[in-house]
Amino acid sequence: MRGRGSVLLFSGVFFLFAAIAVIGYVSANPHACYGAGDCVHYTAMTEAFRAWTPTTIPFPFNTRVLAPFLASLFPYEITDSFLILNLICVILFLVFLALIIWELELGSVDYLLIGLWFLLHPSGFPTYYANPKLVDPLAYAIFALVILCYIKNWRFFLVISLIAGLLTKQTFLVLALLITLADLMFSSKVRFAKDFDCDAKRNFCFFVGIEKRTVYFLIGLYFAIYLTLDFLKAVEKEAFPLPFYPAPSSLGTIIHFLKESLREPFRIIVWFGSIFSATGFFLVYVYPAKRALQFALKSKVAFFLFIGSLAFLVLGLLGGSDMTRIIFNGNLLILLFVSLLAKAGTFSKTFHFAAVTLSAAMMLLYTHFFPTAFEYAYYVGHDVSGISIFLMIMSLFSLMLVFARHHLLDEAQ
Repeated sequence: MRGRGSVLLFSGVFFLFAAIAVIGYVSANPHACYGAGDCVHYTAMTEAFRAWTPTTIPFPFNTRVLAPFLASLFPYEITDSFLILNLICVILFLVFLALIIWELELGSVDYLLIGLWFLLHPSGFPTYYANPKLVDPLAYAIFALVILCYIKNWRFFLVISLIAGLLTKQTFLVLALLITLADLMFSSKVRFAKDFDCDAKRNFCFFVGIEKRTVYFLIGLYFAIYLTLDFLKAVEKEAFPLPFYPAPSSLGTIIHFLKESLREPFRIIVWFGSIFSATGFFLVYVYPAKRALQFALKSKVAFFLFIGSLAFLVLGLLGGSDMTRIIFNGNLLILLFVSLLAKAGTFSKTFHFAAVTLSAAMMLLYTHFFPTAFEYAYYVGHDVSGISIFLMIMSLFSLMLVFARHHLLDEAQ
């Protein structure tokens, strides 16, 4: 049981975070929204909600209805309405994050580290002070709520939060699939062939004897998802029709970017740079990979965080052109898994301090040396100089950290 001092410490960190968020909101200087930017479509959707008149919106923006709808409820100019909504979402995210950290029995240092990563990282919440008319802050808040409900096993609220997520961004369909996989993996009474009498060489997974409550939950979950997607089809038809048909699909987008990656292998190099940009050196923590996998298989929550981290890293390559932002959408999964690894003592405090320090330095100096995201520099001008220099630096420091961890494992034990 935690004492009163822990509660006060967590509260102090939260109020520090809230002050940073409010300062960011007060000092926000939003950029103009024009051209083909995402904000143009969300602005049009907000205006349509206020006037209650249909307007053509391209896919996938016409399915992301919750944030524009909520912004339309504020009696202010659209930019100010999104700024207020984003501030509320940041505060909610910080509250949910504190509850997640508390439930996982992590410390206030973990809360401080993860919170600051989102509050200060150039791809985190500061992005939405400069460009507030986006749906990501709301998605981050709901994302944290989904994780909290999953950890607490609040199945009803988990379904509700996933529905809200699907009304915000298609990414939550991936979360639903990850939850399904983790539930099937850990709710079955027999999971591995070695658990019953059969050929020892057949050591793949068997989903045998799944608990009834898990079956009922998954049936209810996917029925709710079906109803939500059906509702979004109706919204598309009545409120936000597409400017042209047939519309692309999420699966079609993934296949398109997979083909692009095979056609232009340098995209994979840009992807590696985006991984470092979004996550710092935290992925070095999973070395050696076998130990991280063994840890992930010990509990349902750890497994969910592990496969979620992998999924968002892959989505960074296949989910769209905004590689860094897509990977950053899954950063909460990555940072929580790393924090659980640290709690389990799989690496030393010296290594942890070095990795955090280098990651923080990289994060704060990233936009100073590389003001344009690597993927944009590559797509617009095929500029590869920045990513080449960045990857050389990151690879060098990564090798140093791996070497340090190899020689500091004894300290952790």
